[in-house]
Amino acid sequence: MEKKNYELRTLAYTAGTGSIPFLGVYGDESKIAHTSRKFQMGNSHLTAVTSQGASKTTRLELTAFMLQCVHDKTLKAVKAINDVFVTFKDPRGKAVACRAYLRGRTICLSYQKIPSDAVSMLIPAAVLATAVNDACMKQYLEFVNKEEIKTVYRFCDEVQYGFLQFYSEQAEVSDDLSMTAVKQAVDSGYYTAFPFLESPIKGNGNKREPLAKKQDKEEKQTADIQNYRDGKHLIPYEWGEEQKKRVIPLDFLDTFVPIPEFFRLMNKLDVRIGQNMVMQYECGLTEPEDIRRDAVNVLLYGNPGTGKTVLAHALSAATGMPLYEVKFDKYTESDEVEGKNKIVSGKLAFTETDFLEGYEKGGILLLEEINCADQNVVTGALNNAIEYPFFIMKDGYQKVNRNPFTVIIATMNVGTEGTMWLNQSFSSRFKQKYRIADPSREDFIGFLMNYGYDRDASAYVYDAYKKVMNLLTSSRATAEYALNLSTRACLGALENMSEGDDAKTALMDTVVGAIGIVDPQTAMDIEKNVIANLPEFTKKGRKKA
Repeated sequence: MEKKNYELRTLAYTAGTGSIPFLGVYGDESKIAHTSRKFQMGNSHLTAVTSQGASKTTRLELTAFMLQCVHDKTLKAVKAINDVFVTFKDPRGKAVACRAYLRGRTICLSYQKIPSDAVSMLIPAAVLATAVNDACMKQYLEFVNKEEIKTVYRFCDEVQYGFLQFYSEQAEVSDDLSMTAVKQAVDSGYYTAFPFLESPIKGNGNKREPLAKKQDKEEKQTADIQNYRDGKHLIPYEWGEEQKKRVIPLDFLDTFVPIPEFFRLMNKLDVRIGQNMVMQYECGLTEPEDIRRDAVNVLLYGNPGTGKTVLAHALSAATGMPLYEVKFDKYTESDEVEGKNKIVSGKLAFTETDFLEGYEKGGILLLEEINCADQNVVTGALNNAIEYPFFIMKDGYQKVNRNPFTVIIATMNVGTEGTMWLNQSFSSRFKQKYRIADPSREDFIGFLMNYGYDRDASAYVYDAYKKVMNLLTSSRATAEYALNLSTRACLGALENMSEGDDAKTALMDTVVGAIGIVDPQTAMDIEKNVIANLPEFTKKGRKKA
């Protein structure tokens, strides 16, 4: 079958008058509400200007744009009775999603954000007309089979006179589109295929596990963590080959002791990224204004060694998202965010940083000890990156938008020397701030055992660690030193014990040593009052085979 190539966007109005561009809404808005607007949909709705400048009225161009999108394969749709969901690209190339349906004699158009151009309102109305009106569907099928110019005119006439004029002259336009509800409608079979068009949302072929009902804490955590270890919460997104190398292996979760914050954060990532962001990505909705509702920015704070970094590693393993670790200190400059210029082979060359790669390509950006950096640098470089309008200036001048699959997790240790609180302007960018508390005795011992050490050795080291902590916090003069202790010191002691050191020596070289580097006298007091009074540990803390 012979096919002709032509540009439907610039169809001639009449012979000899030239092309007619797509124009905006003609006529006054009859109503503007907080989340709803009503636009005139009757005759003389749009104005079109010919190449000679004469003012004409027509609806041809905008209705025909639906067929242009069909021709370009940029229109996707599903349909139900008097109801359609569509995605397409407007004349500027921006992705638009809309649910169009009838409520009585009123045409309702539901968006995530109300569009300002008539194209984005007429196309969903034309798709709805095609699904509802047999004559419109006939001309649509004629166009698909033949793509003749006369079918374009006939289709436009049918939409105008056979559908739009039959219903009310006002279309109700709102910003209450729920992508989650649309996804559920597709999965349930409410929406069915639209002839010759691809579905804008994929069916639920990889169904995610529902949240478990209330159980005992230990039973619930054991059941839930197994789902993550089995890979049932991986984000369905294809990462680049280099990014895949940054994903923490799934078997990391085999030795991970989950804390409540892990499950709360995974619930957030499941909903915001695994469901909402994936749906919007499939619909082509990736602009900053499209992702602002579901962008994830969280702040983790707590004492050193409470597992904030380990938690981020676990989230990477459970979701399959690449992890980019960016460490902040008082010397951090804005080029850590925007990219750096370095001398390579005698020439100045631009070098992409981990932050820039993760921000542009997607993944978990772990901003470690962000409160250690100069607050002016942090605020200036990251304010627009973390919150809407979601961009950074690559190399200082090239605008880069945030990838929809970028998750930003910042950490901060509280109360340690050399750190300070984040300023209010920057900390407000994080809607959620999770306190990562010190673990209970059993959780702490379980954490140490997951590194392969036996229970007796792990319990001995923990009890010594706790006695040291109690001694330090009993006096205002030494309370600050307690912040120098962490699980790292305990693991170091167990490591030394597994290599043959006696338990007290191992503790001196690790737990007590962490205090000795800041106050040797206090370390000597700990040796005398705590370590010397510990019972002997005769069993070696060898690692399990």
